[in-house]
Amino acid sequence: MFLLPVVVIALMYALYQHRNGRVFGAVSFIICVYVFMGLSGIALYLFFEYRELHPVQIEPMIFLSLCLCIAFYGIFSYSDRRHRILIIENVALLRRLEAFQIITSVVAIAFFLPFALNALSGNVGENRWNLGQIEEQLGSHGLINTIMSLAGNLFFLSILLAFVNFSTLGRGGSARRAKILLVLSSVYVVYTSAYVSRDGFVSWVFLFTFLYLFFRDFMPGAGRRWVKRMALVIALPALIAFSVITMSRFSSQDSSVLAEDGSLLKWLLVYSGSQVFNFNDQYLIDAPPTMGLVYFKEVVKLADVATGAARQPLVNEDWWENYTAYGVEPWSFQTFVGSFVLDLTNWGALLLTMGIAVCTRASLRKQAKTGVFDFSNLLYFLLLSQIVLQGVFYYRQFSTFYAQIATILIAISFRLLRREGQVLVLEKGPATHSFAPGTVPPVMAPLWQNARYHRAK
Repeated sequence: MFLLPVVVIALMYALYQHRNGRVFGAVSFIICVYVFMGLSGIALYLFFEYRELHPVQIEPMIFLSLCLCIAFYGIFSYSDRRHRILIIENVALLRRLEAFQIITSVVAIAFFLPFALNALSGNVGENRWNLGQIEEQLGSHGLINTIMSLAGNLFFLSILLAFVNFSTLGRGGSARRAKILLVLSSVYVVYTSAYVSRDGFVSWVFLFTFLYLFFRDFMPGAGRRWVKRMALVIALPALIAFSVITMSRFSSQDSSVLAEDGSLLKWLLVYSGSQVFNFNDQYLIDAPPTMGLVYFKEVVKLADVATGAARQPLVNEDWWENYTAYGVEPWSFQTFVGSFVLDLTNWGALLLTMGIAVCTRASLRKQAKTGVFDFSNLLYFLLLSQIVLQGVFYYRQFSTFYAQIATILIAISFRLLRREGQVLVLEKGPATHSFAPGTVPPVMAPLWQNARYHRAK
């Protein structure tokens, strides 16, 4: 029964690749991550005798498959073949954003690095169990910790801006600035390592790969070579931190389990492929919903301020007991759909997934019709698509609420402050199709005869 969502994901991947002309692009990567999740689950079941706590039922599998189909539908309108042009509405604002990212990332790394080094030294497993103490230490810095956390969660902007620079080498882009931004994007790895978390490495790899595939055809050969080299420079130290934390998790397991042949591979597969089984177990418990107090608590706080309500914060142990009483761990990976179900009921999860899909398609509307992507719309698309990509584990954005708000405000700023004399245009190459009358901005008229990149005047 657990094969149903795996088969559905595989079919969705095949359908998208057909629509995308068999080009493996950014959206292909998102769906492929879920394919890998399904294959890992199959390997767990067949070769490691991994079993769910409760027999897999048809209803949770249908619900999970339906929600994933809706989420994938939202990103299906992006086409690598059709997307030819990226327009940055205000280059002066772009440079200010680059400076902001460089400054705040440097300060955030300096702030979190001592905590990260301390968390990864000594008994890492014990440090992980003492997470409450680490949170208390960081929280004692008050507003400084809040601002630095925001800077850490905005790491994806540094990767994005680095790719913009690599895509415009010799035409206004700076290889030096791109390298600095890419190195400083490791702030998220440092930030999450301070909390003894592996999420930083995985999230960085996901974002980097997604944006590389998005910008691949915009970058010249030199840019692509620099990107790959810089990726190794950043990924190798981050992988060490990931391995240290992972091994500490293994060392905390029962010695008889560790003695089993292939246990290392097994627990890595549990990390990457147990989501379908966990979703089934949590869905079948049918516990009372936490009404947004777990994954949407910042939204709830703002709603309470607006309405004058005063709900009490949720104590983890209280709602955990609804699951642990049946031997189910509510903190285990269950995909973003499982997070929504836990917090908002089945109907709430379905409606929210539909809302995300509708908003994603709205951000892609111009690209789907004309092949043109505005930078502001790219920010919206990046924000929404990462809910699905990072959501292969759980709804990770629950801890990045203010970073999401900041991204929306930045996108609005680019849209409102568009200046014809400051517009930057990146083109993949000669267009292979015609545009409908009135859909191409006048500033793009010379694109078909000139270089890939222009400062529009």
